[in-house]
Amino acid sequence: MLRKGFVTLWRVIIFVAMVLLAYETSFFLFPYIGHHTPLLPAIIIMYSLFAYVLVPLLFRLFRLISRANHVPTHVTTGDGWPVDPVNIAMTVKNRRHLVRAMKAAGWHESDKLSLRNDIRAIYAFIFDKPYPEAPLSRLYMFGRPQDVSFQIPVGTSPRVRHHVRFWRVDPRMPGTKQHRFWWNTLRNMVGAERELWVGSATFDSRFIGIKWRNLQITHQISSDTDKERDFLIKTLEDTNHLRRTTDVKAGEPYQFRGQNFGITITSDGYIKLCELKRPLSLYVKNMLVSDEK
Repeated sequence: MLRKGFVTLWRVIIFVAMVLLAYETSFFLFPYIGHHTPLLPAIIIMYSLFAYVLVPLLFRLFRLISRANHVPTHVTTGDGWPVDPVNIAMTVKNRRHLVRAMKAAGWHESDKLSLRNDIRAIYAFIFDKPYPEAPLSRLYMFGRPQDVSFQIPVGTSPRVRHHVRFWRVDPRMPGTKQHRFWWNTLRNMVGAERELWVGSATFDSRFIGIKWRNLQITHQISSDTDKERDFLIKTLEDTNHLRRTTDVKAGEPYQFRGQNFGITITSDGYIKLCELKRPLSLYVKNMLVSDEK
């Protein structure tokens, strides 16, 4: 009873903070900017504050009041909104095995987000310059951002690209709704001494898109995420890294509103569970092929 009362009080405090923040921003900060700054810089400053500071902060506070209740096959933004469907899983020996197989299939491991890498990525986007390892934005599952991500640019720059994010499922992790769902669904198919990695494969179809929840600028992804999942699998098949693929029915076919204006994400409700060939057997086979040549 005491805990419930404390939670209710905390939510009231957060709500009051949201109202005060919106009031202070609307009636004090924006008029000051408008009166003391030329029009174009004022618009840019107000947009940046609104899209990248005020609205994300309000959504984070909102999530403290209203917990997200989404299907556990979605990954989320930092604000807790479901954004991309989880549509692929890998069973591998370890992270190194996953990275080597993906790179051999033509994928580039994405750089970590940092000021230097972000500046380089922005330059590549604007001037259409090569950066095949450009960092991907952070999306969340199991309460943490992706452990590793990969991409294949289409054309010169990372404006249009195939990409996938992966999270490792570790049975020793604290039990969350998503973690229990994935481990209980796939544990019997993983096998001994194998790691399970679940991922979200999507395709950046356009250079610029606008997020409808906060008006931030981002890539616009293709609504057909099943097609992108199948493209990833084909790259592994073509390079002889895939042992077998199992269709796992995670739910019914569904669609939901994506984070971009005008985009409706569709999914067939299946997860493709891919077992990669063991590194030793793959090495021996490649050696035999090399000797025959």
